[in-house]
Amino acid sequence: MKWIIYTIALLTIVSSCRSVQELVDRGDYDGAIYLAAEKLHGKKNKKTKHIQGLEEAFAKVNARDFAYLESLNAEAYPERWDKAYDILSQIQRRQDKVSPFLPLISKDGYVGHFEMANVYPLLEEASLRASEYHYAYAERLLEDIDYEHKSDATEAYHSLSQIDRYFKQFKHSEALKRTAHHYGTTRVLIETRNAANAYIPGDLHEELLAVNVPSLNSFWTDFYTTSQEEVPMDFKVVLEIDQLDVSPEKESERVYVETREVVDGFTYVLDQNGNVAKDTLGNDITEDRYVNITVDIVELTREKAAYVKGSLKIIDLNAQQLIDEFPIAAESIFRSYASRYFGDERALTNRTRNRLRREPERFPPDEELIWKAAEDVKSEMVDYIQDIRYF
Repeated sequence: MKWIIYTIALLTIVSSCRSVQELVDRGDYDGAIYLAAEKLHGKKNKKTKHIQGLEEAFAKVNARDFAYLESLNAEAYPERWDKAYDILSQIQRRQDKVSPFLPLISKDGYVGHFEMANVYPLLEEASLRASEYHYAYAERLLEDIDYEHKSDATEAYHSLSQIDRYFKQFKHSEALKRTAHHYGTTRVLIETRNAANAYIPGDLHEELLAVNVPSLNSFWTDFYTTSQEEVPMDFKVVLEIDQLDVSPEKESERVYVETREVVDGFTYVLDQNGNVAKDTLGNDITEDRYVNITVDIVELTREKAAYVKGSLKIIDLNAQQLIDEFPIAAESIFRSYASRYFGDERALTNRTRNRLRREPERFPPDEELIWKAAEDVKSEMVDYIQDIRYF
């Protein structure tokens, strides 16, 4: 805790030792402006050096930014209007920081001089020119757009989105964005395939495809479980089941013994003369008598399992080729115990006592176990899909 206090104290000292002029000399003009404003805020007796430092930093940084604006030559390179707008916004924020202090007069009578520029018309022009550039660029990209040119569509969408920082509505930009999004969206079809030559109930097929599609969808990717006539699919995710096994019903019996030492009455403690020993109050002294007791347990166990194994195949439908494959498997296990005992119940352990039951549960039907395993397979499939980044 002490090192935190020391660090804060050190930073406070360093901060207080900073001078506006040092920041100006380093070229950190905006830092100098903010520090000078902090030192001048709310003070009646303003120091001349602080006003002069602010004055110098303000003049130099504005001169630098206006020179940079000139070099951008956005008239000839319209893609630079965004940058021009950013620079102009920066100039305006700086002027807004200084203007509340004006006029600035030090306690020595020094009057600071600050040349303010009216950048609002320039900001309006830059925002309009930037929007026109992005709109025209998107229009060119979307002129002959089709489903095979997704990169053009997504680039057009991002260009149109730049207009949002300037205007809520601009020409037909929203309609163009919808068009760009439609053609730029990647569409993925999810299918299941039985390659195990085993019977898979129809409703199980449906269950495997009952994926929470909205949870998989993203802005640029839509998933489907049925083909769409109006739009082509770009990828196909195939859950191929190549092994589906159900084990035989297995029932086994085990007999074992549990023992425990318990108190069974008491015996009198005898003294050296063979008489019953007495305590200080004259009462007979006794001690617990321990005996070993046993109980026989007959345990019946029933076991059955279903195993579903396959693979998740990713197919690029445009290139008509397999581009990825993941193994996928799940097992559903049924296990039930029942046990009976013969002998002294007191010898039962807590584990055995909790499993006392005359009969174990009935074996579940094959379909039920397969269904549970398939549910796990589907969950694993969804995890794989969510991790794929090239959709």
